[in-house]
Amino acid sequence: MKKIILTALLMFVLNLCYSQSPPNLLGKEAKAIDSIMKSMGAHLKEKTYTSNGYPILTYEFDYSLQKQKNSFGSAVYIAFFVMAIEKKCSTCTYIYGNKVELNSIVDQMDEDVNYTKKKDSFGWENNHYNFDMNIKQEESLFSLDYVWVKGVRAKK
Repeated sequence: MKKIILTALLMFVLNLCYSQSPPNLLGKEAKAIDSIMKSMGAHLKEKTYTSNGYPILTYEFDYSLQKQKNSFGSAVYIAFFVMAIEKKCSTCTYIYGNKVELNSIVDQMDEDVNYTKKKDSFGWENNHYNFDMNIKQEESLFSLDYVWVKGVRAKK
């Protein structure tokens, strides 16, 4: 009986400790994420944390619609990153944080020569803006948010 009580107490303490430290899914996949991003010509801008201790990774991207490439000569879309990371964490759910907001913007872009709506897929390109992508983990959810940055970013 004493062993059962001690085992139950130990399990309770371990469970309490584990529940207070969030599983860092982005941290576990950091090398894979970095490899994927580098292959796309993106680089880590900053790493921050939510108030709950979950990581937020911000990557820098740029893309020229005229050249069909980014400044690193890579002609890949952000969707490839999403597909690659989803393969790595099949138990994670992905929320495209500002998709609703982007949809309303996309609807107005057909009249603007600086923007081109992608065919057969959600998304849009901008000739004169670069974008950052925030990858934010909340438990088993990732939110992928695009942040547009005006101007041409210097090559690193």
